[in-house]
Amino acid sequence: EIHCDFVSKGNKYTPFATLPNKAVVNNSITFKAASKSFGLAAMKCAWFFSDNVEYINRVKAQNRADLSTLGMIASKAAYAGGEDWLNQCVDYIDGNHDFTQKYIRANIPLVKIGAKPQGTYLTWLDLSDVAARIDAKGMAAAEAGKTRNGNPPSPEAMLVKWFAKNAKVALNAGDTYGKGGDNHVRMNIATSRKTLDAALTSMARALDGLKKTSTSAL
Repeated sequence: EIHCDFVSKGNKYTPFATLPNKAVVNNSITFKAASKSFGLAAMKCAWFFSDNVEYINRVKAQNRADLSTLGMIASKAAYAGGEDWLNQCVDYIDGNHDFTQKYIRANIPLVKIGAKPQGTYLTWLDLSDVAARIDAKGMAAAEAGKTRNGNPPSPEAMLVKWFAKNAKVALNAGDTYGKGGDNHVRMNIATSRKTLDAALTSMARALDGLKKTSTSAL
C-alpha cells in the first residue's frame, strides 16, 4: 500500500487490514514504505505486518533483505516532519488530475480518459483510436524479427514507442498491468504543472499531425 498517502479529494484510504472480513484480512500481509510519498526509493526501506503470525514467520524464514539504517532514519524523519509538505504535494497532484482530465477532453479527442482516479499520481489513458490510426498491431508484427526472442512486441509497446518518438513523452504500456490494458497506457503526472502542460501539449501536437494521415511510421 505504498501509494496510500495519495488520495484524491472526497475519497478516503481504507487499509486492507481494517476490512470487516477477518478471514480475508488474516489471509494477507500488508507492505508499506515512504518511498512514493517522499521520494525515498533509494533509501531501500520498507516494512510489512499481518495478523497472521504463520505468514510473518514464513516471510522471515525466506527473507534475504538487509537492514538500511539510513533508510530507517530518513523514513522516520519524513513522517515526523513532512506532513505539511506531503499535504501540499497531495493537493497539487489532485490538481494535476483535474488539469489532465480537462486538457485531454478539450484538446486531444483521439485520447479517452475515464473518471478521475480516487488516488495515486497515475492516470489511465485509452488509446484505441490512436492504435487504429497508426496500425499498432501491424507495427508490432513487423517488429517480430527484430526482437531478441523473435516474438513481436505488444501493440501497446508500439503506442509507447510512437509517443516517445513523436511527442517526446514516455508512457507505460497498458498490457504489462494485466487484463484490461489493451490499447491503454499509464501516465505519471507527479510533476510540475508547467511540465505536465508541456507533455500534454506535445501529445496533442503529435496527434494533430496524425489526423492528416491514416498511418504514421515509427
